[in-house]
Amino acid sequence: MSESHPPLSNKPAELGDNRIYNAVVAFCIVLTVVTTVIFAHSLSAYFIVMKGGKAPGGSGDKASGESKEISLGDYGSQGDFFGGHFGPIIGSLTLLVVIYSGHVQLQSQNRFFREQQRKADEALFYQSFTQGLDLISQWDRTEAGCSQALRLVDYYARIACERKEPELYRLLNTVITGKMRNLLEGGGEEYFITNYPYAVVALEEIKKIRKETMDFKKEHKDILDAAKLKVKPRTKEGKTEK
Repeated sequence: MSESHPPLSNKPAELGDNRIYNAVVAFCIVLTVVTTVIFAHSLSAYFIVMKGGKAPGGSGDKASGESKEISLGDYGSQGDFFGGHFGPIIGSLTLLVVIYSGHVQLQSQNRFFREQQRKADEALFYQSFTQGLDLISQWDRTEAGCSQALRLVDYYARIACERKEPELYRLLNTVITGKMRNLLEGGGEEYFITNYPYAVVALEEIKKIRKETMDFKKEHKDILDAAKLKVKPRTKEGKTEK
């Protein structure tokens, strides 16, 4: 019989990288701010020119006090002006919204895949753990309380102690026989306790769980007693009476 320890990794895979997204969003924000500032300055210069004033870097006669008449052509130019400056801003905002929406969708997909991976890892872990317990039973059936079985108990007890999950202690308790328990609780030589420390500590945790079971039985004593009354007596041959 060969000893094998299935992989017991339960670390979820990390999915997604936000660095590129953050860089693109930062670029879009900067682009939007710069475009808005340029638009604001251009708009200010435009109204100065339309009123006959002197635009920055341009020429005009503000001292004359004459206001410029606005024609239909001017209104057309004004529309082109606003359209030309609003276009980049709206485009930048649209790009920002599209990138953010894509990011939200990506994050949602990543959460879904992470959850699926976590469930798959957890299922694999428990499958591997129970396979190890089956291996303990096989060795113990070969020779009750043998060193190989105790080494495996200590190995899986260490995993249970590290994860601190009551379910693992309950599973481990199903394969610890009376012979093993006696050796690990001081009924054998001292080296059993020295060589299998995790198994000894796990037994203490199992005792707490067994105490919880006893408390559960006391709490539901009436139901259990009623169920015992329904048990049919056995004959001298050990068969249940019909």
